[in-house]
Amino acid sequence: MLLCLRPSNLCGQTCPQIGSKRQMSLVPPQSSVFVSHASRDRDFVERDVIPFLQELGLSTWYSRDDIQVRDEWERKLLRGLEACDFFLLVMSPNSAASEWVQAEVHWAVSNRSGRVILVMYQDCEPQAFNLKLIKLEYADFREDLERARRRLAGAFGHSWPVTSGEPPPATFETPSTPTPENVPAVSVKLPKFHCGGIVPAEFFIGRQQELDDAEDIIRANQSFLLVGVRRSGKSSFMRRLKKRLVERPDNTILSGIVNLEACSELTIETFLAHTILNMIGEMCREIFQIKPADLGRPQPADARPELARDPEFNTFVNINRQVVDRTYSRKGETPSPFLPHEFVGFANDLLDIIHHRGWDHYVVFYDEANHLPAKLSVDLLEGNLEALNSASLTSVYAASPEMPDSFRPLHELFGHQIQIGPFESQRDLVTLLTQYYYGDQSQSSDLPISADALQTVWDLARGMPFQMQFLLSFSFQNARQQKASLVVQEHVLQAHDALSRQRPEYFGTRPTR
Repeated sequence: MLLCLRPSNLCGQTCPQIGSKRQMSLVPPQSSVFVSHASRDRDFVERDVIPFLQELGLSTWYSRDDIQVRDEWERKLLRGLEACDFFLLVMSPNSAASEWVQAEVHWAVSNRSGRVILVMYQDCEPQAFNLKLIKLEYADFREDLERARRRLAGAFGHSWPVTSGEPPPATFETPSTPTPENVPAVSVKLPKFHCGGIVPAEFFIGRQQELDDAEDIIRANQSFLLVGVRRSGKSSFMRRLKKRLVERPDNTILSGIVNLEACSELTIETFLAHTILNMIGEMCREIFQIKPADLGRPQPADARPELARDPEFNTFVNINRQVVDRTYSRKGETPSPFLPHEFVGFANDLLDIIHHRGWDHYVVFYDEANHLPAKLSVDLLEGNLEALNSASLTSVYAASPEMPDSFRPLHELFGHQIQIGPFESQRDLVTLLTQYYYGDQSQSSDLPISADALQTVWDLARGMPFQMQFLLSFSFQNARQQKASLVVQEHVLQAHDALSRQRPEYFGTRPTR
């Protein structure tokens, strides 16, 4: 709910003084402010916001819930919005959850874009209301009340305390560089960079040509090696490629990812067993819309009763039971090795279901192929590839450059290789940072980082996304700890020095300046 503030010069109320040792003089009420807030935050607004605005000589529009009819409420709100010169938003989780506040913010951004002022009452991100609000600084009332008042006064062009006879400004613009005496600095926001692990598909930036090439090879039903140094983004590339295939409206390719790092004691037989189990799990999710764990029920169709009448689902359940019998130990008895010809038989039976459901073929992404035992790698891949080809499956292996160099037969096994390297240009770095900071890649011109700081990140990370994210994360932390509103080159250099000590394998000694 919003406070639709009645003009103070009409209500005839006397404004109380606000905890200042020096009495303030009211200035002529030439400008008016519409205060938007949640009803649960009213005590704060009536105690700390409205009286202060009135002491600045600003008229305020205010409602005390005396409007009973919704249509009348909406009409009065609109009149209040249109009549006021400024729009002030009180930010909190309550107001972020309010439909009224959201609607009012939308109106203000569209009609008062240069005169929107923010007050932070409780922890809340400005983008919870509107992405354009990220650009604006705010008066933070969470800790230092006097500092917040100085900042709020500065937003209206006043200093705190206000001197007698000081007129309100005719116009208002959000200051791009606040002055220390008028507007205290607000620390830069800290984005949540993915430092380590797999990057979600929406944060995978660049490599468009490599993605195009990989998709073309897959659509030709051919296998390939995905080659890149450690931490170059191979795992993230696979997941981005898989998501890209899934999101195509005309997609007819079913795919699954097998993490070889999680597969212990790999042999040719267990390798194939992991592959067939991966196919079964992916078919559960994509074709039959059930969880793989549902297959362990006495009656798997209980998860979706309509499947009980589906003959292909019954066939699928029977295949799964046979595979489980051939791959899992029971009562201390270990089954005999899962043989390649068995794999081909099971895979072909599953592919019959896949094809009948409208899919063309199945692709297996083998992640972390570097973890294959060296003495098994060639035999393992040769045996696996032969079995996969016999079953008309496509396979993709992620490996380090040393792997194909060490095992020359791989060059003959795989006709295609795709190299994953650094970003092509700083444009990719800017896009990456924009995605993390705003969640919107179109706002790069407003990033709170200097040009020389960006250049330093690029140079020190040598264009590699993994190093970039660590450098950016540490740099933003440094800026925030120092209460800076802009990340500068010194923050980046400090970050690199710290990372050189913590992760010397990725961050060596920086070049001397």
